[in-house]
Amino acid sequence: MLAFHGNAELARWNVPWALEVARVTDACVVIPEYRGYDGVAGTPSYSNSSADARAALAFVHDSLGATRERTIYFGHSLGTAIAAELADFAAPRTLVLQAPFSSAREMGRRMFLPGLIAFWDMVSRVHFNTIDRVRTLTVPVWVAHGDNDFVIPVRMGREVFGAAKQPGELLIVPGAGHNDVAARGGAEYWRWLRRAIESGAVTATSRPAARAGTRPEP
Repeated sequence: MLAFHGNAELARWNVPWALEVARVTDACVVIPEYRGYDGVAGTPSYSNSSADARAALAFVHDSLGATRERTIYFGHSLGTAIAAELADFAAPRTLVLQAPFSSAREMGRRMFLPGLIAFWDMVSRVHFNTIDRVRTLTVPVWVAHGDNDFVIPVRMGREVFGAAKQPGELLIVPGAGHNDVAARGGAEYWRWLRRAIESGAVTATSRPAARAGTRPEP
C-alpha cells in the first residue's frame, strides 16, 4: 500500500496508523514524503507531488518487487488527489480515499476557513479534480469520510464515490472529523479497510453507505 498523507501532516506522523494497517491486514505500507515537507529539499507543487508519487511507485515496483496487481494506493485529504492522479498514470489494484475533496476549484471556495490558507496556496494553482479522475478509472474506488468534517465536507466524499466508474464501498463515520476517521470508526473502519485491501482481485460492487459499528448489507 502506497499511502499519501494530507497537507497538514508528515509521513512519520502516520507510522502508528501504518503499523496498525500492517497488523490488521498484513499489508506492507509505504508512506512517501513530499519534497518541501519535514526537511526534504524542494518546494511543494502540483508537478513535484506528481513526480514524488511516481518515484514512490517506481521504488515499490523496482525495489520491493510489488506488481500492479498487488499495489494499492491510499490517500488522505490532499493525498487523495495525489493518489487519484497517480492512478490515472498507472492503475493500482484498488484506490482507497479517506476524506477526499471533489476538486481544487471546490476547495478554493472554502479558503476562508481557518487552517486552509496553506492548502489553498497549493491547490489554487492546479487542477486537481478527483471526480473527473474516478469517472474514468477502471479500478475499485473505496471512500471513507467523517460526517463531522469541517475541512472537507462529507458531501464531497459522497460526490467522489458517486462519480466512481467502479465503486467499491462507502464508509461514513458518524461524529468523525477530518483527522479521526480511524479512531472514531473503530473496528468497522478496520473491517472496511481490510475489505478494500482484499478487493480488486474480483470486481467490487457498490454498497450502501456504512455507519461506524455496523456492517454494510451484502
